Amino acid sequence: MKPFAFFVAFLVFFFSFIGSSFAQKEYDHFLRDPSAIRGFEKGQGYLVKDPANNAEIEGSPYLWSKMFWPAVVFMRNKKVVVDINMRYNVSSDQMEYTRGDTLYAIDGRLVDSMLINNQKFIYIRHEDVPTCQGFYQVVGKQHLNMALLHYKTRTEAPNHNVALNVGSHNVRLFVDTKKCILFNGKMMPLNSRSDLNAFFDRATVKKEELGYKSTADLLKVFKLWTEKHL
Repeated sequence: MKPFAFFVAFLVFFFSFIGSSFAQKEYDHFLRDPSAIRGFEKGQGYLVKDPANNAEIEGSPYLWSKMFWPAVVFMRNKKVVVDINMRYNVSSDQMEYTRGDTLYAIDGRLVDSMLINNQKFIYIRHEDVPTCQGFYQVVGKQHLNMALLHYKTRTEAPNHNVALNVGSHNVRLFVDTKKCILFNGKMMPLNSRSDLNAFFDRATVKKEELGYKSTADLLKVFKLWTEKHL
């Protein structure tokens, strides 16, 4: 294996380990904080329908799974909400929770950031970044600049071949990951060769062995970009 491959593997392990460890410590800290709010207040969420199981669709709209995960939510009004379990519906871009037997989604515009399943998310509003709105996972941060992942669902039509009797009869649902860097209030995508060339010239890309296909690629570009411009 080339030294670069070892470096990429180390980046993935290091940032995932540091991120999850930090998130867990922060979660435990706020869970013990007597000033933290236990559960959301009325008016902070809205009713949503639980996606019905559709036998004609393969795949799930949820990140990780449809189970609920321990969460800490940092509201824009500076209040901290703990003792809540949530899940991320990628199709609707909603963070869902339950109260009794009723399913709700938190109003993202009220959220500053949150920890869920040991991962940190922020909510970006149109007022803050005009080209974006929704939940983004934070995988790297330097001051106010961040390396982010944004999730989207896509569907593919049935591909069953009658003659060969292979493929699927159902519509298939997939969760795709889009990578981007929020720098000085501007969202910069990193999902293609042309995106990468918007950060660095070809000589630098070749010399530093930069890419755009993985989270490790994103973190490496983010590191070099912030070192160059901060």
